[in-house]
Amino acid sequence: MDIEAFLSNLNTRQCSPGTIAQYESDLRVFEAFLKEKKLRVTQVRPRTIGAYVKFLAGRHNCKTGVKGLAIATVRRRLASVSSFYEYLRGASDGKIANPLRLVRRVRRPARLPESVPEPTIEQLLQGIVSPRDKAIFALFVASGLRLSELHQLNRGTIKVSKRVIDGELRTLGVGRVLGKGRKERDFLVDLPTLKLVATYLLARGPDGIEALFISARHQRMSTRAIKERLHYWCQRLGIGRIHVHALRHVFATRLANAGIPGLVLQQLMGHENFAVTQQYFRIEESRLAREYFAAMETIGGEKHSG
Repeated sequence: MDIEAFLSNLNTRQCSPGTIAQYESDLRVFEAFLKEKKLRVTQVRPRTIGAYVKFLAGRHNCKTGVKGLAIATVRRRLASVSSFYEYLRGASDGKIANPLRLVRRVRRPARLPESVPEPTIEQLLQGIVSPRDKAIFALFVASGLRLSELHQLNRGTIKVSKRVIDGELRTLGVGRVLGKGRKERDFLVDLPTLKLVATYLLARGPDGIEALFISARHQRMSTRAIKERLHYWCQRLGIGRIHVHALRHVFATRLANAGIPGLVLQQLMGHENFAVTQQYFRIEESRLAREYFAAMETIGGEKHSG
């Protein structure tokens, strides 16, 4: 398998380093499968892909500690293989076909958004005593940043801005990051979270390091280290394990139930499609009832006035 040429092609298309690394990881697994079956890339058929799915089902799941990968992981790995074959098809002028075009997709079970209950979030943020960690996880919840986006923040990324909103002077943070597909996007931060970041920087003092969040070794915190800190605080506070990505769901759920317009939320989250944004939140029953009765009262008023 000429994985390197494919990865080089992704780099020319300006895919993010994280995306390229994920493709490589997925394709190395497929490469191992082909070696086990003693097959060349050109010998793969739709039935081979079926065997590959079974192969994945027998792999160790690092998260659960048992055999069997999550359906979402299987779907992603199949998508990576499909992208690789589409590259080969183009490079060979159609001589190499994509066997996944004839394979039915693995179904993803319907599930509710992976948000975290408000009391749990409050317990987490109030229980963290480290100024750095408190600022990190409050920033996730207040901004909706992805892990890769928060990791790249520098001291000067977030600018403090004062704006007149609804006749009042408000303070908020405005930042810009490189999101998915290496596309720049803006994000906002509320005043309480800005104060937490300022408290952390004050405690850290001047050190000449550009990165916003640094480790004990005075290096930019890695994405892995950020995830490990969240796991640490969950254990210390007696909270069930929370994944960093779930904090992005919290951000979306909070804003959606506060009545923010869907298209505004879409832009704040950096999604190109609102259908993706919808997967991040669920409207609470209390808001459904409130909106329903407000609408019915309006309808009733219109009928009586007519």
